Amino acid sequence: MLLRTATSSPLARVSLHIAPRGLAGRLRAKSTTTQSVPGTEAETGVNPQPLFTVIPLKTGQERYWSEIERYGVKRMGDGGKDPPVPELPTPVLKRMSNSYCQFILPFKSRPTLLNEYVNVHGLIRVGRILEELDKLAGAVAYRHCSVDNQVGPVTIVTAAVDRIELLNRLSAHEDYKFSGKVCHVGSSSMEIYLKVETLQDGSTTEPKEIVLAAHFTMVARHQITQKAIRVNPLKIITEKEKAIYALSLELKERKKQRSQSSLLKEPPTAEERRLMHQLYLESMEYTDHKFEPERKPANVVWSDETKLQSITVTMPADRNIHNKIFGGYLMRLALELAYAEAQLFTRRIPQVWAIDDISFRKPVPIGCLLELTAQVTFSPGTDGGTFEVAVEIEVIDPETRAKETANVFNITFKSPEGVAAPRIIPRTYADLIKYVEANRRYEQHKNRFTLPREFIDD
Repeated sequence: MLLRTATSSPLARVSLHIAPRGLAGRLRAKSTTTQSVPGTEAETGVNPQPLFTVIPLKTGQERYWSEIERYGVKRMGDGGKDPPVPELPTPVLKRMSNSYCQFILPFKSRPTLLNEYVNVHGLIRVGRILEELDKLAGAVAYRHCSVDNQVGPVTIVTAAVDRIELLNRLSAHEDYKFSGKVCHVGSSSMEIYLKVETLQDGSTTEPKEIVLAAHFTMVARHQITQKAIRVNPLKIITEKEKAIYALSLELKERKKQRSQSSLLKEPPTAEERRLMHQLYLESMEYTDHKFEPERKPANVVWSDETKLQSITVTMPADRNIHNKIFGGYLMRLALELAYAEAQLFTRRIPQVWAIDDISFRKPVPIGCLLELTAQVTFSPGTDGGTFEVAVEIEVIDPETRAKETANVFNITFKSPEGVAAPRIIPRTYADLIKYVEANRRYEQHKNRFTLPREFIDD
């Protein structure tokens, strides 16, 4: 599998060879002027080049994570002195195409790759794809922040995953091309659009159809001071770039409006209050009977009865280059717990439909306990319709048992055709608020796909 990054030269490319474990494997950069065949070792014109990766490289000089946590960025044996703060390179104008990266997952050409990506139903594990998307977004962001192939003391973190849309199930009998680029920048933020395409039979370049589109927000911080730093501005030239930039501004404004109208900041609207009252009256109808058994229909489920939890210990193997737990790994954990809850909820094999509003509130340290809680927050109960599962990740301090929310994930699933998922009825105010928030997302995205996938045409 290869990760390719576009350069200013129409011929030269930087290729990153990926070990069989996907992007989490060992990376080795190669500069070549010929088209390489994905999944092979043979490439020509080998010369060392800078890497753009969010995964630690094996150098043989690693320290235990506990030492890193204890000493931070200070070097062992230097007297505990603070390291010098390196200067940042002067920002330069970059084109959208300068940040372009791609890689291939050749499942059809190399079935041996499937072992780590396939699920028990013979389909591709979406959680593993989320890991690869986060790594790709990081590589795109680092490439955009580079100056003369040097990144400097920059830390890139995933601030949010605004939207991921799956247009089709991911088959194990296709070769997939992952690609992405920066389409909008702020002072320290970068909007990155990614897509996954199937490839034509026998081709390593010709796409067949788009099966996934994604929108990530990455931010840049100084590696030592952790303060926001200015990223390279975009140079907009072509009409297509102008259109993409305008669409990016529109999506950013919509995101800002959603944040301002969040139920954590503003009360429900008059229409939403009526909906909440109707749900309350319906819940009372099913429970407020002193001498009669509960009259709740078989297709109605209480929201608080859909909770599913898991506990995991974070390990060094799942860290990023900043010695925190990799965001893609957290997304996979959340998606797979949500998938289990969706399967229990429908008693069928659900289809992942979309993922949105993933917020990364704080970094997750190595060696902590993670408590994941999945809950169905919205389900209208329609035949073949969609429903939403929210997953909250809390970090538990093993010594004090104190909990702090690190991430919240919202995942939309689709019931199989001919199968109606049960209706969800909340019976607490907290669950009512979750229901209304999920209903907002449902109304916004009920026409299926909303991301402009032309953002990432090559």
